[in-house]
Amino acid sequence: MTFAAHSAHYLVLTGGLFGVLMMLAPRLVWRGETRAPRTSYERRIADLRYTAEVGMIGTGALLTRPMTTPDPTWSRTTLPLAFTASTAAAGAHAAVGPAHVEESFLVAAFFVVAPVVQLLWALLVVQRPRRTVLVVGAALNAAFIALWAVTRTVGLPFGLLPGVEGVGAWDLFTVTSEAVLVAACAVQLRHDPQQLGSWTHWSPVARGWLVASVLALGLLSVAGSG
Repeated sequence: MTFAAHSAHYLVLTGGLFGVLMMLAPRLVWRGETRAPRTSYERRIADLRYTAEVGMIGTGALLTRPMTTPDPTWSRTTLPLAFTASTAAAGAHAAVGPAHVEESFLVAAFFVVAPVVQLLWALLVVQRPRRTVLVVGAALNAAFIALWAVTRTVGLPFGLLPGVEGVGAWDLFTVTSEAVLVAACAVQLRHDPQQLGSWTHWSPVARGWLVASVLALGLLSVAGSG
């Protein structure tokens, strides 16, 4: 039974992560994104290149290409944080699921459904980071946090759990990831919709969170899922 539970959960995790990587693959390589000129010299060079490209270099006209201003830090941080946090929380839920499979059917079902939902949300937010998607993601993970708080303080009714659950490294990592997701979605909702973009365009904070999540999952996996 335990072997089957481990196999099912890691199958869900592996398949979901493969799906995330396939959806994210076009964004994992640099796609020639244009950096806005930082100096007047760079601006003049960019204008001259654009004028030559459109065939106006010999007419005496200097066309000015509309240049985009550098993206604010929040736009390169919030969506990557939410995406990474959802994927990390899904991995943690899948990893600890087998340890809960003997408690009750509903608890076991939760640890199958939760990682699938979080992975699907990560896939969806990559493709369609709409306000509705962000609201659903924030609300769902806020509910997960509330459920975790209940199980660690008063327990679940109707004998779904044998008692109040202890606080461990796995659940602290999971609830932290979910809290980051909720906060990132809340900030993102205050601004216009943004695409996830290439990882090379992510802010240092977002990249650092990605590295920290991968390292934490690796260390926790080595330590065990008990």
